[in-house]
Amino acid sequence: MNEAPDRSKQQPGDGEPPPRKSLRERWPSWSFGWAPAVIAAVFAVAFMAAVVVRDTGELPPQVVSLGEHAPGTPVATALEDHASGKASPEGLRPLRSFHDRDGVPCREFEARTAGAPRDVGVACRRADGAWEVLLLVEAPEAGRSEGGFKPASSPASEALAGTLETLGIGPTLAPDAEAALIARNWRP
Repeated sequence: MNEAPDRSKQQPGDGEPPPRKSLRERWPSWSFGWAPAVIAAVFAVAFMAAVVVRDTGELPPQVVSLGEHAPGTPVATALEDHASGKASPEGLRPLRSFHDRDGVPCREFEARTAGAPRDVGVACRRADGAWEVLLLVEAPEAGRSEGGFKPASSPASEALAGTLETLGIGPTLAPDAEAALIARNWRP
């Protein structure tokens, strides 16, 4: 009788191929071996973006964000130095200036940047010279909607009105009063 060969006693090279290893055995560093490379790539891209922005002076599309903008930053400089109606090189244009119920100077502004929708916002100047953006919303597009009807309000205009009401805004400053306030670095 023919007996089947006992494969457990065969040595590699005896004419039979060695048994196939599983994928896990062939790739022992399967778990998280890629993580350091991905983290390094993310940091490299972030660093290069920061260098490009700093070296070229060009700002990313989202130049304005909610929260504090320290003196000397593009947003603070535009709000600090530009009269209403005058746009900064970065596309931020104050629309009007006013004081809130506590006498804090505030400004309504719009931000226009290439490739991004127009935003409107409200910022108030803090005692330390920083401007704090309290509201930033995408402005509704001007023009008519389908059917020739354009609603009088939108979520953006309602948010703006609600923020202004919460601040308890005073009247819009006259151009000469605004110019005097800018000349005094927004100090009363």
